[in-house]
This record gives sequence, C-alpha cells and structure tokens, in this order.
Amino acid sequence: MMGSPVQVRASALSWEETMFFINKNLRPAEAFSPINADLTERRYDLDALRGFAMLLGIVLHASIPFVGYYSVEEHESLMWGVSFIHGFRMQLFFLISGFFTMLLWRRYGLGRFIKHRMCRIALPLFVGVFTILPLLIGSFVLGNFFAETFSKTPSLIQEQSLQEESADVWSFGHMWFLWFLLWLLIGFVVVVLIAQLMSRFGLKDRSLRNLSLGLLWLLPPLTFVFQLSMSELFAPPDTSDGLIPIFHVLAYYACFFAFGALIYNHKSHSKGLLIDRLCKHWVILLVISLASFLLFHGIQFVEELPYESQETSTWAVASLAHVFFAWSISLGLIGLFRRFMSVERFWVRYLSDASYWMYLAHLPLVIVAMGLVTLLDISFLAQFFIIWISVTVVLLFMYHYLIRYFLIGRMLNGRRTHEGDDIARSRLQAISK
Repeated sequence: MMGSPVQVRASALSWEETMFFINKNLRPAEAFSPINADLTERRYDLDALRGFAMLLGIVLHASIPFVGYYSVEEHESLMWGVSFIHGFRMQLFFLISGFFTMLLWRRYGLGRFIKHRMCRIALPLFVGVFTILPLLIGSFVLGNFFAETFSKTPSLIQEQSLQEESADVWSFGHMWFLWFLLWLLIGFVVVVLIAQLMSRFGLKDRSLRNLSLGLLWLLPPLTFVFQLSMSELFAPPDTSDGLIPIFHVLAYYACFFAFGALIYNHKSHSKGLLIDRLCKHWVILLVISLASFLLFHGIQFVEELPYESQETSTWAVASLAHVFFAWSISLGLIGLFRRFMSVERFWVRYLSDASYWMYLAHLPLVIVAMGLVTLLDISFLAQFFIIWISVTVVLLFMYHYLIRYFLIGRMLNGRRTHEGDDIARSRLQAISK
C-alpha cells in the first residue's frame, strides 16, 4: 500500500531536511526572514557551483611556476586564464556562502546554526593549521630540492617571495577564506540579533524586508569603493592571510557574502526567488562579463601604461570594469548552473563534497609536483597539465578511500556511508529511466 503524501515527501528529503521538521522548536524567529521560502528545496545547482569554484583553486595554484606571481618565468597565455579565474572565483564563493548561511540559519535556528558552522568551518581551519600548513612548508623544501638537485631549472619559488611572506607574524596560507568566513559569520549573527531586537520593539517584518532590499542594491556599488583601495591596478583583488584581516579586503568580500545572504530572503509567490530572476538572462550576463574582462585588461595595452600606474582616471575605469566583471560573471554562472545543474546528479554531489577536502589538501601536493615536473624536458603547458591532472587524481583517490567515509569526511561534509551512496545512486538511476 502506498504511504501518505507526507510519508512520500519525507522519504525524498535529506537527513538535514528531515531533522528540520522533527525539531520544530529550532525554527528561528521570522523577524529577519519575512518571506517563507521553501526550506525543503535543495539547491543542487549552487552546491555544484560552489564545488566548481573550489576546484578552480587547484587550477590556479598549478599555474604558479608559469605566471610570475612567485616564479622566475612567466607565460602570457596562462596569465590571461589565471587572471580571468582570479577575477571572480572567491567573489562567487563568498556570494554562495552568504546564500547558504541564510538558508542554514532559517532551517536550524541560531543555536544549531552556530554549532553547524563551527564544525564545518572553525574545526577544519584549526586542524589545517596543525597539519596542512606544516606540510606546506615541507613541500616547499622538497619541491625546490627536486628542482635544484635533479634538473637544470632554477628554484620554482623565488626565495625573495618566501622571505617576504615569512616576515608576517602569522599566515593562514590558502585557508584564509575560512578565517574570513568566521569573521563574516560573527557579523551575520550580530545582524540577526539586532534585527530580531528591532522586531521585538515594534518594527514590522515588512519594514525589515524593505530595509534589507535597499541594502541589497547598495552592495554592488559599494564593492567599487573597496576595489579602489586595492594595491595594484591590473592585478586580482588583494589577499589577506594574516591573523588580522586587511579591512578593505574583508569589506570587499563581505559585500558579496551579504548580497548572497540578503537575496535569499526575497521571494515573490508569482515570480519565484529574486536570485533566479536576476540570473534568468545568464547569457547576457556572461557576455557583459567577457566585455568587462577585456576592457579591464585592454586598458593596460591600449594606453601603454606601466603595470602599477597610479593615474586616477585609469585606476577608476579599470576598477569599475573589474567590479562589473566580478558581479556579472558570478550572476551569469549562477544562471548557467541553474539552467543545466538544477537536477540532482550523484557524481555532481560527490565532486561537490570532495571539492572541500581537495582544496584544503591540494597545495602541498602541487608544490611537490612542481619540483618533479622540472625533471621532464617538456613544454610549460604540458608541465601545467601534468601538475593539475595528477594532483586532482591523487586527491580524488585519497578522498574516496581515506576521507569520505571516515572522521575527516564527516567533519567536512557530514556523515557519508557506502550504503547511503549506493541507495542514492540507485534512486537517481531509477528516476532517470
């Protein structure tokens, strides 16, 4: 006999979604969330896009020996690709993180939300500081040993760059984004508490919603203000991996995070989520992003300006083009993934889960691979692909056999089992037939 509609619906929910309905007293107040969004919908498209942004980080770091940031040689063909990815990857990541932050708070309530974020963000960062960072230091030594001892290629990583970085009191390395997320989560909790307090003192939900909508549209222009404070004209946004974040860098990424969080709250019963309406014309957005990118880089060559020109008008135009690029490609990619990745696919969810581990663990392997490829007398492009593909394969192998079903995998993504994966794979195969 078929189950009731409620039973049928519950069977299709994930564990986290089912727990939301069981723990009714964990629901948050509606003060900062006046629109009752469908909390049962899982955004497979944004899961996939977040994983995509993570995996692009491996591509970026695999190109380190060839793009001039730390290396002794530079190849223009890779520089354009690296600059393109650098121009939107972390902005997109923080936008999606803000969206999921609001979703998780709405789903779990403040107390459980904080616990969830500490397990997924603070704990991996703490563990990474005592494992990944020491391995990263060792990988520099080993990689340069291979490069200098067994080949005629000079050190892959310039000693001067390492000395400049080591002068900092503390560095989170490539895990700086987790440290930024913790700062942004503190800000998010403060804003939620203030909004709930305002609601208790009589401010209507509709007024809060209008206030948040007004702030939402101010955020993209505000990123232009912080972009003007970046240290270089034609380089990607500044990074801040120290213990105390650089203000303009944190504020820049906070705009994208806040945009993602605020846009989650706005839904029309007739038109759907605002984020989907904004990204509906994703083809146009991607065309705009390409034009902005070409303008951003074209200024340097057309005007024949030095790399770090301080000319005010040029700085403003290049900064504006950079901001247009970051926002248009982020929204365009959200629309693209909504169009083609909104249906659940097991392999996509698997890679999305794996991407978190892969990004955290990849850099030591990349540095060692850099030293090893110098033993091969092949082109720089072949070396780049060998580094990228070999590290990706090794990380996927490690994830499947050492991480996914064990303690680290549970820390990063929640509990996963072989049986659960088999059930999910069979269910999706049955649906697709």
